[in-house]
Amino acid sequence: MNPSAEDAYWRENHRRQSFAGNRSYDDYGAAYRNGYEGYAQYGVKGGTFEEREVDLRRTYEANQPKLAWNDARPASYAAWQRLHEGKQKGPKAA
Repeated sequence: MNPSAEDAYWRENHRRQSFAGNRSYDDYGAAYRNGYEGYAQYGVKGGTFEEREVDLRRTYEANQPKLAWNDARPASYAAWQRLHEGKQKGPKAA
């Protein structure tokens, strides 16, 4: 997982997400990062987002984010899923 590549991907694709609404990438950046970093920590070992959600939420909230977890969760999940689906397909260029 390349954090710089993931950040660039979400910066470019944030507005296309159904949950984005009128909020900017800057509002969701910490949530995306939480998802892809969480996947690197837990998902590559076979954990699911749902199994690790308590840990992900704790980590997210410890960084004093702009959004509450309930608003940020879809972005965190999307970033996790992007890596999970890429793993299922084999090596990918981010």
